[in-house]
Formats: sequence, C-alpha cells, structure tokens
Amino acid sequence: MPKHCLVSFCVAFLLLLLLLLLLLSVSASLPTSSLYNTFLQCLTQHTNYPSTQLSKILYPPNNPSFPTVLENYIRNARFNTSSTRKPLLIVTPLTESHVQGAVICARSANVQLKIRSGGHDFEGTSYVSEEPFIPVTSTVVKGAKTIRASVVALFLGRANEVVSILEKGFPLLGLRVENCAEMSWIQSVLWWDDDKNLGAKPEILLNRDVNDARFLKRKSDYVQRAIPRDGLEGLWKIMIQLGKTGLVFNPYGGRMAEIPSDATAFPHRKGNLFKMQYSVTWDDPSPAAAQNFINQTRTLYSYMTPFVSQNPRSAFLNYRDLDIGVNTFGSNSFQEGEVYGSKYFNDNFERLVMVKTAVDPQNFFRNEQSIPVRPVEALSYALQEEFGADQLFQSAEHLADEILRITYSIFSSLKVCSKTSSPLSSQCWSPPNPPFSTPPIISFRSVLNPFQQNPLPPLPHNALLLWRHSNPLRSKRSHSSLPSVIVASEAASRAPSSRKSRPESSS
Repeated sequence: MPKHCLVSFCVAFLLLLLLLLLLLSVSASLPTSSLYNTFLQCLTQHTNYPSTQLSKILYPPNNPSFPTVLENYIRNARFNTSSTRKPLLIVTPLTESHVQGAVICARSANVQLKIRSGGHDFEGTSYVSEEPFIPVTSTVVKGAKTIRASVVALFLGRANEVVSILEKGFPLLGLRVENCAEMSWIQSVLWWDDDKNLGAKPEILLNRDVNDARFLKRKSDYVQRAIPRDGLEGLWKIMIQLGKTGLVFNPYGGRMAEIPSDATAFPHRKGNLFKMQYSVTWDDPSPAAAQNFINQTRTLYSYMTPFVSQNPRSAFLNYRDLDIGVNTFGSNSFQEGEVYGSKYFNDNFERLVMVKTAVDPQNFFRNEQSIPVRPVEALSYALQEEFGADQLFQSAEHLADEILRITYSIFSSLKVCSKTSSPLSSQCWSPPNPPFSTPPIISFRSVLNPFQQNPLPPLPHNALLLWRHSNPLRSKRSHSSLPSVIVASEAASRAPSSRKSRPESSS
C-alpha cells in the first residue's frame, strides 16, 4: 500500500460532509399547521410516496425532533440563540424525487427555499433568514508577547522525499525524517480530522459531533505579492494587541494555477501566492463578547488592506462573510450583488449573472449573498414564461409598428439641415417624405432575448438624428465616412441668423 507523509508544513486537506437539509422561509405570515398540510399534500402529488412516508421527512416546529434536526448541523453558535429566527418547516429529503418535489411545492406555496450547507456556512445563510420563515492549515496562536505559528501539510510521497525537497527549498525549516509520520491516505484523513484518531477505523468519520457549535467569525483575503518584513512585523503587533484572532494561510500554485481562471466559476488561480483566513472562535454567549471578537477580525482585515488583492479585493466563497456586502432584493439588487459577487467570482461574476437570469429569472433560489439577476433580462424571461414567447413577441412587434407610425408622422413637422451649414435657418428644408423610404427592420426577438446572438441591424446611411429644440441627441451609431444630417424642429430653425450653430459631433 502506498505510504504518505504528514509533515509540519504545506497544504491543508479537508473533508466536508454535506447534509442536504431544505429550509423553507416565508415572506408573509402563514400558520404553520396550514403550511405543513399544504406542503404534505403537494409532496404527495408530486412524488410516488404516500403521505404516511412523506410525513417522516417534514418537521414543523411542534414536532419534538424539530430542535434536534435544526441544531445538529449548525456550526456557528451565533446563529443558534433564542432570538434567532427559526424555520417554520424543515424538509429532509431522502431521494431525488423528494428534492424535486420540495422545489415545486415551495414555489407553489410561494415560500422561500434554502438549502442547508455544510460546516463552512460561517454566516448561517443556509438556515437563517431576516424574513419570517419556514424553511487550514496553519494556526497562529498568540502568547503574552509573541506569535507562534504552526504549519501542517499532507505530502503525497515518502518522508525522505519531502525532507530532500525542503532542504533545498526551505532549509531554515530544518525538517528531518523523524518529524514525519508515514501512513496510508485514509489514515491521513483520520489524522486530519483529529490526531487522536490515528490507528482508528475509517468508520469513525461517520460519527458527527452534532449540536456542538461554538461562536465564531471568519473572513478571507488573497495575497498576490510577498508581504514585506515591516508589514509582517506590524501584523504581529496588531495580533498581540487584539489577543485572540488568528490567521490561516493556504498556499496556492501548482496544478491549481495551471487551470484558467475562467474554466470554472472559481477564479482564484494563477497569480495568487496564498489565501488568508481571519479566524476567531469563542465561548462567551454575551452580545458584548460577539461584538468584541467580530471587531477584532475587522481590525485585522483593515490593517491588511495594502498587502492583499485589489480591484476587487477578492474573497473565498466558502468562508462566507456578510461584511463584504449583502443583498436586500430591492430596486438595487443587481448593484448590491455586484459588490460581493465581484469579490467572490472576479470576472466570472457576469457569466454567472447570465446563467442565473436565464435559469431563475424570478430569483426563487436566493440568500443574502446569492447571484443576482439582471432586472431587464429577468423581466423578459419572466414575461415569456408567463405569457408565452410567441404571444409576447407579437405584442412587442405591434407596439413597434405603432411607435414607427408615430415617429413618421412627427417627421412631417421637422426641417432638415446640413451638418456643415451656417445658421440653421439659412440652409434648412422640409422633407417631402419620411427620411427613409422603408422603416429599418428591428428584431424585437433580439431585444426580448438578450442572449440571442442577433445584433440589431445598422441604421440606413441617411438615418437622421432627432433634434429636440436646440439640443441635439447624440448618436451612438456614427461613422466618419457616412453623410451626416440633422433634423431640427421649427423652433430651432427660427433661431436668429446672427447666432452661429455648431451641432455637436455624433461621435
């Protein structure tokens, strides 16, 4: 069996077991018993299971098991207090049809659905809602006046190999073979979970420590240039002053850096030296303690500003941090989402918005930091879904005909002037007909479907710029080689002859 070496340096290894737990949240008041009955009936209709079986996966608040099911996998005690809003219903699906049915029924009942995350849901976004609702690894330890750093790593190979590598690349570490512990890969997983597990059977990993959450706060950063010595010394001083907040550094590079940043949604690839986690955990349940420790992370985060990535200041999605922005889902929802979305996903954010808008235009699947939708495109998709694409396109084309008809009628009261003319009143004339013989054909299907690769056709060469009183509207379709004319209103054409008119360039 291949052997692997655990040493005191390098990359952290982490196993994350996810529990699929659906929490439903409601934006309006709804009796729990009514919701439970409605949801159970809906699930029965949309799955092949009888209600007697489905009732075993639905937990209303009056079910004796409700507190246990909710609290067992909460990993941050900050969101497990008496004042924390509790779900009105918990669904624990066992099959794919249960999941599908839960989505359909949540939407049918007009309730918000949240999918329970694993241990990295540091901000409780998968099981907490502000609305009424149903539903690495190095550690830095501070002493009195010093900083102590521990580095932990998994090396896939033999002890003498890693010692040889580090003698050349990091001789100051002084790593020796006796510092290494060789073991199989699965034993390294047990060690990583708890160093007391060495020699235990792998089945011990199934024993989850439920309902053992502590209070915590996490933040993240990416470092792309080496932090100078004075920066590090200042960092140690700040950490000593704060007293408890620690840092976790995860080195990047290797195979990770070979994958293009736009190959997946995860963008933090080449160019990043390491990821930083700001970490603090405490046991005091008082609000004052929470505020103190949260402020510690913010103070350290502020100090690190000059040394980390910029424009945007990137963040790691799995270290969810509501400090960098939240979405209230109001009129500025997209702009709010862009703040945190660009930090988590960099240039990939826009592509994720396109997918989200196309797949979920009504933003049914959402949380405080979910991908937003583009309002106009989302409305287009929602209208198509509600009324049907063909009917919607016919209505839009009818409206376009009316707009063009009115536009042509306006042209009869306009005068045309040469762009290079003197005062407008001196070289203007009334067009006998509309400025172009046939209206430009505009594909309203392209307007309604922004992802269709059919750009609008160019305007004809003699298309005119509308002039409102004496202020020309700038054209976005200019070309220096094309003849350029301006349409002026009667009021503009009666301007005093002594006034020189210099129409703005359309560029």
